[in-house]
Amino acid sequence: MPNIDNPMNKSLHLLFIFLLTAVLKSYCQDTVLKYTRPVVTSFTIKRYQITSDYLHHRPDENDEGNVKIYGYLSNRRPDSNNYEKYYSLACSLWDLNKLEEAKKMFLTIINSKEKYYLASSYHSSDIPDNTTSNIYGYGSYSSNYKSHAALYLTKIYIEQRQFDKAFSFLEMATKKYEVSYSCGTGYRRQQDEYDFLYACIYEGQKKYDKVMKLLLPACLTRDDKIIVRTIKALYSEGEIKEKLQQAEKSMQCKFDSVPSYSYSGYSGAVDTLEYYSGTATMNLFDVAVTIPRPHLENGERITKEYFLKEFRESRFYRSLK
Repeated sequence: MPNIDNPMNKSLHLLFIFLLTAVLKSYCQDTVLKYTRPVVTSFTIKRYQITSDYLHHRPDENDEGNVKIYGYLSNRRPDSNNYEKYYSLACSLWDLNKLEEAKKMFLTIINSKEKYYLASSYHSSDIPDNTTSNIYGYGSYSSNYKSHAALYLTKIYIEQRQFDKAFSFLEMATKKYEVSYSCGTGYRRQQDEYDFLYACIYEGQKKYDKVMKLLLPACLTRDDKIIVRTIKALYSEGEIKEKLQQAEKSMQCKFDSVPSYSYSGYSGAVDTLEYYSGTATMNLFDVAVTIPRPHLENGERITKEYFLKEFRESRFYRSLK
């Protein structure tokens, strides 16, 4: 294994982590298993791709081709030879907004007693050429068809405004058919999806207190329209303005007494950045919220004004003004 204490190796190691994070954000999961499938003579399951709105349909020519080639399966039962095709066809039908057809197929998967739909699969996603880390399996995760089918059914019932049914299937996906991740990025992305779907359900049920508790702590690190709509449903324009002012006054900062370092550069030219960072929290709508650390240049020191600027320039803040 390379010695990462060497500055050059350390910089390359950090660069790799950055790139890996970007890839994993597209996902060692869109664990809703949003696949991309080339339409060829042999069947290929969808691969992961980025999604920011978990209720948004993104059909493409591959979905239409998949329905054209395998559409006959929608009127058949899955078996050991076609269960993967059956599942992916259901995904394509959902992407094409054919909700009733997709729902029927996903319910068939949920109700199946066959081992190919009951079993969980383990996916290894390790760092290439680094055999010593294979013991850990960085980026590995588990999956099972019933968990993903339950997530799709959650979305279908949310779209059909049947929120109690949506809640039941989301509970099934997160608890009965739970999946796991060795990678923190993968785990966080899956939790983002779960939080989004729970929030959709709570908003539909008008359980605004649950939406606030669920989404407000991370409101400055994610673009979430649900929390904005919820706040506007709970508070008048004047009350929102007052709450934002109170939040700014409540800000508490801690500044680092020792410098932080980061590295940048390509093709062997590496720059070392030294700066003094810190943390800031505020009481926002009666919930403790951490403000993201702003990006600092070499030699800079974080200040309260930096954090205030970060807060005021957030999409959350601007959406409420």
